[in-house]
Amino acid sequence: MSSNPQYRKSIMQAGLAIVASSLGLVATANAALWGRDIQLNAVAADSAASVYLYDDTLNVTWLRDANGNAGNGTGGFTNWATANSWAQNLVTGSGATAISDWRLPSTDSSALTRIQAGGVFNTFNMPVSSSEMASLFFSTLGNLSSIAPDGRALDANVYGLQNAGSFLNFKNDLYWSGTQYGAGANYTYSWFFQMQYGAQDMVMVRQPAWFLGGEPMAYALAVRSGDVMAAVPEPDT
Repeated sequence: MSSNPQYRKSIMQAGLAIVASSLGLVATANAALWGRDIQLNAVAADSAASVYLYDDTLNVTWLRDANGNAGNGTGGFTNWATANSWAQNLVTGSGATAISDWRLPSTDSSALTRIQAGGVFNTFNMPVSSSEMASLFFSTLGNLSSIAPDGRALDANVYGLQNAGSFLNFKNDLYWSGTQYGAGANYTYSWFFQMQYGAQDMVMVRQPAWFLGGEPMAYALAVRSGDVMAAVPEPDT
């Protein structure tokens, strides 16, 4: 095992997260997911009634079903435009407990600066501040990139989405970010996160007519700012 204390700490946190999940808890030393039902009441994160997961690290609420239905019957694996439209038009619950301000996870511009400075290697082990999915993957769920911070390749049974917490249908695959870069008539890129490798990068989602590379596809995970429990309207006085 590496003598790097930070690396040993990451391995330990990942192990603790997996053990906690088997006990019905979803937490690392510093982060947790809290269940909310369709009526916006607090429930256990792994309860059958849990529809939302409040992330107390980011102060956001994730839709517990990490596959959603963004693919319109294709299992959620879709292009960026369809995924983004699905999230923005998603309404869960009804009446006073309806939630409609969903979106795809965001990515910070610092992620691009890091890649430009260090190339492909720096798509792995992104700082948790670089995106909401990086924070979820590394900090809240305690997962690891396929390449350790010291540059060594890890075994396949250690890296990737080893711990999905109390999420349902979480795929060990690509997930779209709602953040784009270089919007223009020909070339537009969108960020995505590779759950299977713990890597964050961008891909062209708007292409010239002559480009034959094929349209990129990924899964969609819906998120909103804040805790849905706070979304319950105050009763009239």
